[in-house]
Amino acid sequence: MLRDALIDPRYRSGEHGRALLGYHGVALRRRGITGWRRNQALFGRPDFVFPHIKLAVFVDGCFWHACPTHCNMPVQNRRFWKRKLDANRRRDRLVRRTLESRGWRVLRVWEHELSLRNQGRLLRRMQRGAGSGQSKLMA
Repeated sequence: MLRDALIDPRYRSGEHGRALLGYHGVALRRRGITGWRRNQALFGRPDFVFPHIKLAVFVDGCFWHACPTHCNMPVQNRRFWKRKLDANRRRDRLVRRTLESRGWRVLRVWEHELSLRNQGRLLRRMQRGAGSGQSKLMA
């Protein structure tokens, strides 16, 4: 099932999405990346939090966060969806600005980047996102 979740976008929400994030947590540990937490009480509710280096990682759904590559605007009720997705993008900017003003680094990852094929690239982005704390990202 997890392999399906990495391939089929239908699996990337709800229970399957949580399983997918769990899979990536395992992948982080296998690469020696430790120190992350889930479900932390931090503004914007990041998917992964590295409190010791103040790095917040968000995994954004391609539809809900209007990915320029994969977001297809629904034909029905188009005006509603445009307003909704614009509001989501504004909230994403607010979350980023707020966390950065509190001294956090913010890394946003598109859901389509959560594939086995992109795993190495994603982990490198996380290491770069850690900045000077990169050595602390690796165990």
